[in-house]
Amino acid sequence: MLAVVIGAEGDVVATVSRRALVVLALLVVAGCGRLPVGVDGDLTGGWAAMPELAQLVPTAGACLDNEYKERVGLRLSDQPVDCSERHQLETIHVGSFDEADVADQDETPEPGTAQWRTAYEKCDAEDDEYLGADFRHGDLWLGVGVPQDLAWQAGARWFRCDLIEAETYAESPSSDTLRGSLAEEADARPGLVLGCLTVELEESGGAFDPIEFTDLVTCTEPHDAEFVGAWHRDRRDYPEEDDDWTTVHAGCLDLVADYVDVSRSYVSGVFRLSTIVEDMVQEDWDNGDRGFRCYLHARDEQLNRSLEGAGVDALESG
Repeated sequence: MLAVVIGAEGDVVATVSRRALVVLALLVVAGCGRLPVGVDGDLTGGWAAMPELAQLVPTAGACLDNEYKERVGLRLSDQPVDCSERHQLETIHVGSFDEADVADQDETPEPGTAQWRTAYEKCDAEDDEYLGADFRHGDLWLGVGVPQDLAWQAGARWFRCDLIEAETYAESPSSDTLRGSLAEEADARPGLVLGCLTVELEESGGAFDPIEFTDLVTCTEPHDAEFVGAWHRDRRDYPEEDDDWTTVHAGCLDLVADYVDVSRSYVSGVFRLSTIVEDMVQEDWDNGDRGFRCYLHARDEQLNRSLEGAGVDALESG
């Protein structure tokens, strides 16, 4: 059988018998043939081995102009931008799942699972350093993002912690970083740091009346509520019964007393202040959020200053 050798222009330039090709191949393999000048027979040319393919990993501190997603496609969905540009969320931390917890898991952890809650807890522990305070001191929401299944199956084990400025997210993207935005020395960004508020109370006749926040105002303006901090509950089950919510309100009452710098009995007895607890959806609870925002509430009169550290004279001038 003949083999046809085709030139660069498509012309037949030689015909070689199959037997001759085999003989030539054997000569080269055996090292019996002489190689052309300048050819050393080393097909790799002394090149170093290709490095192992690196996994893509999110970047902490990145600002992203895309919506929050539980499963993150770094190549397809992420749109990193400079934090001075308009963006919708900010990655404050990137961590890794414990291999022992996910060793036999072929797919990405699901929301509501123990692995997801552990990741959320780690995110929640990082926000103070990034922001300057618990994220709940601002109008912010914290979510966990994990790799897509294909990336997980290829060995990706990271999770990332994404913050969303809730009010801005609903209206228009932000154009400033959240880093340090809740620190005491930070310039207050309008609408971000929680402080004094006006509310509307709906008399329900039940143990707890529904309350709607109507406006965030400066504390020198008339108001009837003030944010005092976040109370954390270390329980597995979401609070549903009145007794559960009574426990949460009692925790918030402790925060109110510390905030005003008076005793609990003084808060509820002399000042006749009550507590407002900002609820959370059960999905957030199942995913690991255990912090409730707490507010003092002056049901009988309007305030025109902050009650922080005001002590026993807190209500003397309104």
